[in-house]
Amino acid sequence: MRLYLVRHGPAEPGRPGRSDRERALTADGGRRVARQAAMLMHCRIRAVRILTSPYRRARQTADLLSAALDLPVEEDRLLVPGASLDDLAELAGRYDDDHLLCVSHQPNLGAWVFRLSGCRVRLTPGAVAILDLNRLRPGGGELRTVLPPDVQERLGARWSE
Repeated sequence: MRLYLVRHGPAEPGRPGRSDRERALTADGGRRVARQAAMLMHCRIRAVRILTSPYRRARQTADLLSAALDLPVEEDRLLVPGASLDDLAELAGRYDDDHLLCVSHQPNLGAWVFRLSGCRVRLTPGAVAILDLNRLRPGGGELRTVLPPDVQERLGARWSE
């Protein structure tokens, strides 16, 4: 299985009295994710759907990716902040997909990459980690690459010209 783990794009800061669930992408964050999506389109991702946290910033990121990749989006509570590797395994077990694209949050994503591959990575907003898995258990995968947002944007801009 190939696993694409996408951190949502740059979002508004938290505010007292406002739910973390409602934090949206910033205007610049939305533009950046759209440019990054142009790069991902050229990667020939073979996923058949995008699975996303229901948090607003993650859903907005997934919708922008959906527009570029022409894939449907499905929300799942198992991708919210604090989700475990067992949650990810449960989610993946619901699908018979060889390529799974998930939009989620830190620290989930970094923890999943570490538990699956043994690699510690820094996933800034908009970053993508790509793993190949023999099984979705600790040590069951290999980190193929991490695409930081600035690299995605440069490649997306080049391919959009």
